[in-house]
Amino acid sequence: SMLLSPLMAPIMAQTLGTCVGDKRMVYKGCRNECAGLLLCLLVGSLVGGVCIASGSLADPHEEDPTLEVLHYKQADLLVGAL
Repeated sequence: SMLLSPLMAPIMAQTLGTCVGDKRMVYKGCRNECAGLLLCLLVGSLVGGVCIASGSLADPHEEDPTLEVLHYKQADLLVGAL
C-alpha cells in the first residue's frame, strides 16, 4: 500500500479528466503516473543492486548450492526480471 497510495492521485486525475473531458488533466495524470512508476523501479533497482553488491543478502551459514539449485535460481531471476 505504500507504493500504491502515492500513485492514487494521478490515477484519480486520469479518471476525473476522462469523465469531464479534460484532456490536459488526463495527460498530466498519465505523465505523473509514469514518472512515479519509473521512480519506483529506479529506486528498487538501486536498492537491490546495492544489497547484491554488498553481499548483505547472502547467508554465511548456507551451504554451497548444487547445480540444480543454481539452475532454478537463474530461471527465477529471469522470470522476475520480465
